[in-house]
This record gives sequence, structure tokens and C-alpha cells, in this order.
Amino acid sequence: MPHPNGVEPTANHDGNNFRHIELFSVATRGAPARDWLRDMTARRRSDAQSQYRMMLSVLMQFRVVVRSIRRHYQSVERASGVTGAQLWAMAQIDASPGMTVGELARDLAVHQSTASNLIAELERADLLVRERPADDQRVVRLALTRAGQRVVARAPRPLRGALQEALMALPAARLAALHRDLGDVIEHMRGRDKDAQSELMSQWLLHPDAGAGRPKRMRRKAR
Repeated sequence: MPHPNGVEPTANHDGNNFRHIELFSVATRGAPARDWLRDMTARRRSDAQSQYRMMLSVLMQFRVVVRSIRRHYQSVERASGVTGAQLWAMAQIDASPGMTVGELARDLAVHQSTASNLIAELERADLLVRERPADDQRVVRLALTRAGQRVVARAPRPLRGALQEALMALPAARLAALHRDLGDVIEHMRGRDKDAQSELMSQWLLHPDAGAGRPKRMRRKAR
């Protein structure tokens, strides 16, 4: 909004706030200046309220995303007795029999030690076997047992997870834009824990105190 006396106040370093001396000068130039200042203040208040309402809308979207992820992982455990992360690992191995531990860790975006813990749990549950090819005994290959294949065949879809499937459904340009925007959100968060980027989501959503996100039924079976 133009200044009533034809002079625009000078913005400070962030371009948003006005210097106190200029506000004082405006406020002492009669009714037109006071009206201008009142309108400017009202507009800023309206912008702040709009921003707050949009923040709430985005927060509600995050709630839907997190609740939907949790519900999917719960349905996986009820139907198959394995966690969402374990099912995703089994699906990757089923699609690429003979993959290595390192390849599985890469496909799940987790540390290799985390992938090794997943494999150990699945192996104890007789859902997976480790094999050493005759031509190279140094390499350990992974394969599902028949029991593991049955679990994958009967498990709720999508096998890799509800959020993973939704992200893959986005056009590449929108997925890249979402990556940038979420990166900005993370940078603005206090107490952010970037170590979480290589942890299993089903673990800290449903089993924060359990190793590799294993459900109670699998822990009993492992003993």
C-alpha cells in the first residue's frame, strides 16, 4: 500500500519490518498516515492468520500420513506375523533372489547392520536362508524359504509399504519438489534427528523397544 505522503518507508535487513523511527514519523503525520499504518498492521495480521491456517492444514495432512502408515503396518503384522520392514525386505529378496546383505541395505536405505539384524530375525523364523555360492564362498546370498514365499504371497499389499508406494506414484518432478520442501522443513525443526533417516519406520512407529522392529509373535517364535 502506498504511503499517504508519497514516501515509502525503508525496510530493514530482512525486508519485512520497518524501523521504529520511521513508524513514529508516519504515526505523527495526521489521519491519512494513521489510516495507512492501521491498514498495514491489519494486512500483516491477516497474512499471519492465513499462514497459521495453512500450517494447520499441512499438519493435518501429516497426521493422515502417519496414521495411514501405522494402520498399514498393523494390518501386515496381524495378517502375516512379520513387521512392515521385514515384509519389505522379504519382498525385495523375493524379487531378486541371491541378493547380498549390502544390496538389501541399499534397497531399504538402512545401515548394513540394520539389514543384518532383519536377516537374522527372518532366518530364525525359518523365512529366509543364507547361501554361499560354490564358485565364491566369500559371498553370502539371500533367498526366501518356501514358508517365506508363502508369507509374501499372502501379505497385505503394497508389500514395500503404503508411504513408499504413494511416493513412487508421484511424477518424478513432484517427488523431487517434495524432497526439497521436506528438506527445508527438516532444517527449520529444532531437535531434528537426522540419524532417523536410516532407521526402520515400522520399528519406531510400532516397536520402538524391539530389535529390528520384530513383532511380539516373532520374538516368541525366535526363542
